[in-house]
Amino acid sequence: QLQVAGPSGPVSVALGEDVVLPCHVSPAQSPGDTEVTWFREHFSPFVHRHRGGQDLYGEQMLHYQGRTKL
Repeated sequence: QLQVAGPSGPVSVALGEDVVLPCHVSPAQSPGDTEVTWFREHFSPFVHRHRGGQDLYGEQMLHYQGRTKL
């Protein structure tokens, strides 16, 4: 059974600093075979989406455009 674990609480960072949003998949799989979506309160628009081996930026929140990658 696939299990996905992210942070147990909010992730905070100082303004202007980089942050890594941890995500662990068990059993390990290739990112090309899965979809990963980071979102805040709602599924869309999202912070970052990766599906089919590609980063998808079409519906990304404007505040995060050009600032995220997987």
